Amino acid sequence: MKIKTSSDYQDATAYCELNSKDVKQLGKPGSTIKVTTAHGEVVVKLKENNGNPDGLAFIPMGPWANAVVDPDTKGCGMPGFKGIPAQIEATSERYF
Repeated sequence: MKIKTSSDYQDATAYCELNSKDVKQLGKPGSTIKVTTAHGEVVVKLKENNGNPDGLAFIPMGPWANAVVDPDTKGCGMPGFKGIPAQIEATSERYF
């Protein structure tokens, strides 16, 4: 997608996937959740993906994932996107 401010780009990157068991604790697919890590917080849409193990969340690469990862790239130019402890909660805040 060429225009990163478009709604198509936001729909493709502004979400967090959890399995159905974890989704039920937060609401329903399409609702908004807040993901908070030691590095930042972001509000995104909730999506269901039963390929995820319990307790594992996935946010696709993009500005929303960048908001919650450690900015220290340790010299390689790419932040570490895996294994980041996070708190996830339901919210009524808008995600963009």
